[in-house]
Amino acid sequence: MIKYIAAIILPALLSFSALEQATAEEASRTDMAKNPQRYLEITDWQFYIAARVAIIHHVKIENTADIDYKDVRVKVDYYSNYPKYNRYLSSTSGVLPITVPANSSDVYLKGGTTLGAGSPGYIAKNIRIIGVEPVLE
Repeated sequence: MIKYIAAIILPALLSFSALEQATAEEASRTDMAKNPQRYLEITDWQFYIAARVAIIHHVKIENTADIDYKDVRVKVDYYSNYPKYNRYLSSTSGVLPITVPANSSDVYLKGGTTLGAGSPGYIAKNIRIIGVEPVLE
């Protein structure tokens, strides 16, 4: 009788455990898709302005998620270049046309891409990711 009960209960417990693990993995992927700011970080970047066109290049991005992201939207704040004031002036935003693979850290846009308008009198600071498109297969 005990063998019969064990034969029924043990497989049921094992299948429940596998179902719970699959649900946890799915929830984790959902979190990665809905909250990319937890998993993507820009650790280094270069920026210059030529003829009032803002150029961003050599952007180092770390992705700790298990999914890829593409079309990273960023925002850069501009500050006054006068040492006495150093106040926030404006910001610009744009899309980095890249795909960031899962669990990676790499430098992108070595040739540069435009990010909007700017002025040589601005100092670019505080880059942040404001949106991204998760690649779910």
